[in-house]
Amino acid sequence: MTLPSDPDGDGLYEDVNGNGRMDFADVMMLFNNLEYISSRGAPVIKLFDFNSNERMDFADVVALFNEI
Repeated sequence: MTLPSDPDGDGLYEDVNGNGRMDFADVMMLFNNLEYISSRGAPVIKLFDFNSNERMDFADVVALFNEI
């Protein structure tokens, strides 16, 4: 199992699938795991809250897509 990572050091885990690069596969993995990430609580949500609204939602997927 490969863990997500923060390639640019900004505190957000853009490399969601942990393959060492930011790509569309990360966007798809985030979309497919929104509910799971949300259920993990605030410390985990903070790592994937790309639109800084303190919750996991489709807007985070769009924000990650726009960053890639």
